[in-house]
Amino acid sequence: MFFMYGKSFIKIYNIVGINMRKVIPMKKHSFRKDEEGQVLGLPMYLIVVMIVAVAVIAAVIFMIPHGTQTMNALVTDNAVISENPGNASKFTFNSSYDVVIKVTTNDERADPVADATVTIVGAGVAEFGTQTMNALVTDNAVISENPGNASKFTFNSSYDVVIKVTTNDERADPVADATVTIVGAGVAEFGTTNANGEVTISVTPTLGANVNEANIKLMVKAAGFEDFEDDTAVTVYRL
Repeated sequence: MFFMYGKSFIKIYNIVGINMRKVIPMKKHSFRKDEEGQVLGLPMYLIVVMIVAVAVIAAVIFMIPHGTQTMNALVTDNAVISENPGNASKFTFNSSYDVVIKVTTNDERADPVADATVTIVGAGVAEFGTQTMNALVTDNAVISENPGNASKFTFNSSYDVVIKVTTNDERADPVADATVTIVGAGVAEFGTTNANGEVTISVTPTLGANVNEANIKLMVKAAGFEDFEDDTAVTVYRL
């Protein structure tokens, strides 16, 4: 009704001296502005351009080839091997030689590279090897008790033997997850090294009749390393 008789109302109000345009402000509608569509105050076309740009940048980054670190290998022992066979005919050397290779990162730090597979081929040789490690009993390397006689006896106490396993180089980095086994003097136990390369194994030795001293053998196995053995890692004797 208001729209149908709008002009009449305006005339009536004009007759009584009231300005209708001040009572009911007339606001113009801008269709162009409303039809653009905005998100967070930004025009829709600008949002679309930004999304496409981000997608293109991500694709370019993905296609960039990823490089890998380089390493260096050096023969530190037996880089030169020689023998005198006495003639020029074909011969195989009489002795075996331990060729020691050290693998490091190819940078100023020269960090050792663990678990690297090293292969040597040539002069009739085709061999590959792994890194070596070292194991040391740091607590209870010597265990003794006095049974009071020479008969067979089992020690009255249990002893915690602590073994530390490290890489066999100047860094002596700890070797984690190595399987450590000790066997001898009535003992047959094993354990796994922690992040510090250490393992504690509890033992209760036994000595036979008239046996005053015995040794416990230490054996270590770890992925990427040569097996380690020490036949006299722990000494057990009666007082």
